[in-house]
Amino acid sequence: MNGFDASLYDAIPQTTAAGVVALVRSMIVAGKDTQYEPAIKALKRLRTKGETLRELHAKVMPIQEKVNTRVVDNAMDRAWHALEQRLSLYADLSPEFASDAAEAAEVHHMLFPHGIAFLTLPYAQQWAEGEAIVHRMHGIEEKIDRFAGAPFLAQVHACHVNYGVALGITKPKPEKVAIESIVEPLRETRAALNTYARLLVAAVENEDLEAKVVQMALLPLAELRIKVRSMKKKRETKAADKSALIEEPASPEPLPKVG
Repeated sequence: MNGFDASLYDAIPQTTAAGVVALVRSMIVAGKDTQYEPAIKALKRLRTKGETLRELHAKVMPIQEKVNTRVVDNAMDRAWHALEQRLSLYADLSPEFASDAAEAAEVHHMLFPHGIAFLTLPYAQQWAEGEAIVHRMHGIEEKIDRFAGAPFLAQVHACHVNYGVALGITKPKPEKVAIESIVEPLRETRAALNTYARLLVAAVENEDLEAKVVQMALLPLAELRIKVRSMKKKRETKAADKSALIEEPASPEPLPKVG
């Protein structure tokens, strides 16, 4: 066991969920050639725990959803307001300057009989009112283009599509997973990493495996520990710290198979 430092593998460094998934991926690759049955079994268990964590982590939606919806809602409000204003302004023109001003007034009344008060409704109700207006536009788009301008109509259509998607009305929202739900899978994956590392260290101590074989299999863990120790900026990451669980994305690729 000359040169074998078991202390490099006695603890799993604190890192984010994405960091743990990345470590599991590296450990699977590093240990893929092992023929030691207990290690293969432990690695398969580690892969199962890590894959569960990866899948849940990918579904976690950071608490920015309301902000994003509000941004889309504001864009929709501006688009409706701009189109309504353009139609209203054209309808207010004197007949000597716009002989079709009365026709513009009819289009305005058809689309906005109650003005734009609907923009103060809750998101879903506002979208429904907007959808009804979009349906009333069918067949008169050319007139709307003429009175308001093609870019204003195009903006309404684009924002309305985005609004429906953001609200999960026209396109179902991705399944959301509470941030807290990955705490336990993260703990279990870290525990599986620790079990795998201790098993390999014990195999060296019992002379079931050569030290150099285990060093290669546990190299990702050793490298991560050294990296964490050498970081100038100290980070204290706790399992209960929600932001630390999702601060970075994990690879969308499934973890490699074992055996």
